[in-house]
Amino acid sequence: MLPQSFRLRLLILKSVCFCVLVFNAEAVISLDASTAYFTALGLGGPSDPVADNQANRVDIELVGRPENGLEAFYVGFNDFGTGSNTDGDWFFRTRLSGENGSPDGEANGFFYVGIDITGDGSLDYLIEHGGSPTQQISILRAGEGSNSPGSITLGETLFTEDVVKFDGSNATTANSYFETVQSIDAGLTGDGTFDPYDLDGGGNKQGDLDRFLTFKVDFQDFVDVVRADAENGIIDDRYELFDETFAMQMLIVTSQNGNNINSDFGGINDNEVDPNTPFHNPGDPNGGSGGLSGGVDVHGNPVPESASFALLLGVFALFRVSRRTYR
Repeated sequence: MLPQSFRLRLLILKSVCFCVLVFNAEAVISLDASTAYFTALGLGGPSDPVADNQANRVDIELVGRPENGLEAFYVGFNDFGTGSNTDGDWFFRTRLSGENGSPDGEANGFFYVGIDITGDGSLDYLIEHGGSPTQQISILRAGEGSNSPGSITLGETLFTEDVVKFDGSNATTANSYFETVQSIDAGLTGDGTFDPYDLDGGGNKQGDLDRFLTFKVDFQDFVDVVRADAENGIIDDRYELFDETFAMQMLIVTSQNGNNINSDFGGINDNEVDPNTPFHNPGDPNGGSGGLSGGVDVHGNPVPESASFALLLGVFALFRVSRRTYR
């Protein structure tokens, strides 16, 4: 546990650093909001190759066409306006090749947002959407050494809640929406070489229009998980102060089941990448498999190395000696 005096000094400095950032007014994001209100995440390579066919079902096949601004993975954030840096709705949106089986309004596979909060290129947490017969949204620890496409394992489940599908009238309680891209982003146009609503021609189900799976979690639930792990020594204790100002790296991956990762990785063509090659972010000169974004905040905005996150880590080091005096 961080001593009170240390926590106070660090919080004061965080407030000063945070206040020098430039904030823009943002539209309120919802499950059915236009993708224009979300932020696309670069994944160290193409958003997702439209013809890589990594999955054997269209509802877990990620598709994107980044050269035309049509990505496979987006994030968004609604601040509750309370003045706190730990609350808000955290949204994730991924583009899929279609809907598997009978039209039931469900994405029947499993979807994982991998999150690296420590910046070492290895996943720390996974946010999962899936389940049968009851779909749930859960926060899991990533298995140790989850630093490449072939090494991701699912750890302990730390938080879970049932999926509540959006039906047009339950915006405040719903947390998931599976709908055609055309219904959400009307008016898209192609260049004559592709259909903006069917990027891969339906994949292995011709004519099946692309769909968005959009889901959200309460950011406070994620903060509570991270801070508890920091207090219990599972991750570095500087994350006892984790909030929306910290940088993260993210990825999107799908699976047929909730036991392992076995389908499609955003930004990676499995026909060209060794699954044991470590991830890298776009600025990594050493290359790698791709698939992992650069450092971003909860809104998906890039966080440069010199921003408040890096400053806080430096300040933390300066005060470690004073912290030890309380032990």
